[in-house]
Amino acid sequence: PKFCQYPSDPEVQVDVEMIREFINMDINEDYARHFAMKDETQKKEYIDGFFNTRLPEKLSIINDWIKKNGNGRYIIGNSLTLADFAVWDLANRFLTDPRWKEGSVPVFEKFPEIQGYLRKRDEDPKYQEYEKKSYSIFYVIKRLVK
Repeated sequence: PKFCQYPSDPEVQVDVEMIREFINMDINEDYARHFAMKDETQKKEYIDGFFNTRLPEKLSIINDWIKKNGNGRYIIGNSLTLADFAVWDLANRFLTDPRWKEGSVPVFEKFPEIQGYLRKRDEDPKYQEYEKKSYSIFYVIKRLVK
């Protein structure tokens, strides 16, 4: 597909899948566990622990991937991949959803590489083309990282 690029190099494919699974399994599912909790005190403690400890630890890993790649434009390699869309989706949900925004914005602000990456994504002509053809997911992120 035109926008959801999947790399042809098998080693890069593994990296892309590793990032996607990390976001889905380690971040999304961690946050979602509180939905099954009945006790409101337990739920609040779990959410506080997520935003104060676990989310920063997990975003530091994404931040390190951006540093490791070295170009600050893409999560993996030198072109747009599904890993980039996974990170954009994560940032969009956590920075715009009212249930998550209050706890997320201060955490994302601690990671300059992530902020720089989101800025560069916003300036990328390929992303701008994608954005024109889809729902604009970065209207809030633009305000956060400018």
